[in-house]
Amino acid sequence: MAQQNYTCHYNESMGFFYNNSGANDKWDKAQLILVQVVGSLFCCFILVSNAMVIAAVITNKRFHYPFYYLLSNLAASDFLAGIAYVYLMFNTGESSRRLTVKEYFIRQGLLDISLSASLSNLLVIALERYISVMNWKVHSNLTKRRVTLLIVLVWAISIFMGAVPSLGWNCICNVGDCSQLAPIFSRSYLIFWSVSNLVVFLVMVVIYLRIYTYVMRKTAVLTPHTSGSINRKRTPIKLIKTVMVVLDCRVIISPCKDTAPESVWRTIHSTPHRPSMNVLSSPPIQKKKGKKKNLYLRTLSIAFRCSAKYP
Repeated sequence: MAQQNYTCHYNESMGFFYNNSGANDKWDKAQLILVQVVGSLFCCFILVSNAMVIAAVITNKRFHYPFYYLLSNLAASDFLAGIAYVYLMFNTGESSRRLTVKEYFIRQGLLDISLSASLSNLLVIALERYISVMNWKVHSNLTKRRVTLLIVLVWAISIFMGAVPSLGWNCICNVGDCSQLAPIFSRSYLIFWSVSNLVVFLVMVVIYLRIYTYVMRKTAVLTPHTSGSINRKRTPIKLIKTVMVVLDCRVIISPCKDTAPESVWRTIHSTPHRPSMNVLSSPPIQKKKGKKKNLYLRTLSIAFRCSAKYP
């Protein structure tokens, strides 16, 4: 019996692994068509809107700063997410059972790479905003070379994270360790992937809470010396809302006993809305709203307006 469990099944279709894990992939045809139509429209919006952000940063010299380069890289990762969701929608249900192991790795790898890139970008942006706010600057002192290195590092880490299952951390040779959520992914990998993403979320929350406390202290000091340019009631509320958006519904862990890590992984992956929320909160889109405030308020608000991500 043990010998059978450790036999490799690289030549099997995904139907074999779905049957082995007992995963429920049944879709009603009408429901699947509805999801594909609505999802395709939504993904088109994601692709077009993020392409607009990238184009705005490239063509507008006012956005030629490290922060906006990082933001355009975030839009690029969300653009990839739109492509990944399109591929997922048209390769799910009964179609997923006909996929080869390689095709399934591609499907899941695109999702993992896009999400890892988004999270990494958000973390880098949070650090960049933290440094800028603490130094009372709208833009950090990062050089273009350093920003380029950061972008390359973000994608290198993301591609590695997406390729880990296909590199060997899977259950193809140990079907007893397969997960119901991802039939060829081992449970240990899903636990690692879920925990690592949640850790990144927590780090971002700590960073923004640190900025929030700093803003509150400085606001209290500056208020007696200003003529109402700093709204003491509205600013804290906006900052708190942004921190809550950073947390997002994806970090809500279902109170399941035996499948808690898989529930986290499922929740994280069921968020095709995040790329659209990113682009709606991006400065190139919001730049047209209102007149410029004083420099200090712009420094503080940009840190939180642009961090209103994730989705």
